[in-house]
Amino acid sequence: MSVTSVFRLRTSVLFVVDIGLLAKKRITILCNCMTINFSHIGNILGARVLGEEIRKEISSALARNEFVTFDFSGVDFISHGFADECFGKLLLTMKIEELKKKTTFKNANTLVKRTIAFALKERLLQLKSV
Repeated sequence: MSVTSVFRLRTSVLFVVDIGLLAKKRITILCNCMTINFSHIGNILGARVLGEEIRKEISSALARNEFVTFDFSGVDFISHGFADECFGKLLLTMKIEELKKKTTFKNANTLVKRTIAFALKERLLQLKSV
């Protein structure tokens, strides 16, 4: 089963792209910027496979030198597995400083922030020990 994502460009033209996710997501692309509205996926994000699919989209945007905003308005909880797949594994291909320069988080509640921070910290520790 695949689900369709909607990409909205600055010209307000809509392109529909099949990305094979198990849930709907909406990604807005404006002026070399991409915003991922996680609430369009759900208010509880727990599947590692979903985090992997979103990470691939994030990696593609970063490779195109786009600035990525992660909007967590309406999201109550994310699992550690989702956070690691979506954000932690980005550190396998880039340094944390580069990730900080090219992305921002907004509207994340305390629990979501702590989960993401823990996943990033844990991934950094793993990379340092290798």
